[in-house]
Amino acid sequence: MDLGSGIWDLESKILNLGSGILKFSEMELPMNSSQRFDSNPCRTFKGIFFDVGGTLLFPDPEVIRHWIKRSFGRRFDFSEVLRAVEFGSVALDNAMDTNATAVPQPEWWETCFGSLLTFLGVSWEIGSETFSGFLDGLRTHHRNSNLWSHVIPGTHKILEKLSRKKYFLGVISNSDGRVLAQLEQAKLEKYFSFILDSHVVGCEKPNKEIFLMALRKSGLPPEQVLFIGDIIHIDAKGSGAVGISPLILDPLGKRKNSGIPRISSLMELPDWLDSIANGTRKFGRYTNIASASFE
Repeated sequence: MDLGSGIWDLESKILNLGSGILKFSEMELPMNSSQRFDSNPCRTFKGIFFDVGGTLLFPDPEVIRHWIKRSFGRRFDFSEVLRAVEFGSVALDNAMDTNATAVPQPEWWETCFGSLLTFLGVSWEIGSETFSGFLDGLRTHHRNSNLWSHVIPGTHKILEKLSRKKYFLGVISNSDGRVLAQLEQAKLEKYFSFILDSHVVGCEKPNKEIFLMALRKSGLPPEQVLFIGDIIHIDAKGSGAVGISPLILDPLGKRKNSGIPRISSLMELPDWLDSIANGTRKFGRYTNIASASFE
């Protein structure tokens, strides 16, 4: 996989991000044989830690729609762009191998938002005037305001419900020092007992230390904590490394063979937790993760 030219290999298919050609109708993250869960039919979590980008806050589809129209002359519905945003996390997962901690800048933006365009059927090319203008518009908006500002309807209600049930809630985010302000803007910060911003604390996921910081703040043992995120190679890999159980948001159903527990939205979380606690759903103890990539 060459991030510079944007060429990825998918099964016998070719994903050429540079030219914006993508066949993804059957794409999903397959389960690797070295990923496993030990049988454990019932458990009760006392703490729930959350990722932010792609979990609590999403890139604003309205802003993205504006820059797609301005740069490419194409119009899309809000819901179409939101689905494309959700596909971005799948693309980022694919861009990481077992040892990668992150996709470096500027490739992160190219990978995430280039895949978004491809999902929508918009042709683009790395380095082209139209694609560069599109990314520059999004970056400028993010610097001046906050691109990650969309809250999925119902998120506040879910967090309120979890708070009433006395779950210890916290945040672990790879961010640029602004995650607290972003959560305050979205009126979400009040639900969390702590908010760890990687820029502030000096380490980022999947580094074990940021998860250990969170455990120290909660006072809970890792086996009583659930971590919810959207990137397997960052969120599941990092949390699992310290014994925290990972849960991946998978709204498009592209991670069903990854071997990692998943839900399609946060709205499913309370029922999912109840099913784990009462034993109607089996949940294994997380033990290991290897490379999860498109076949």
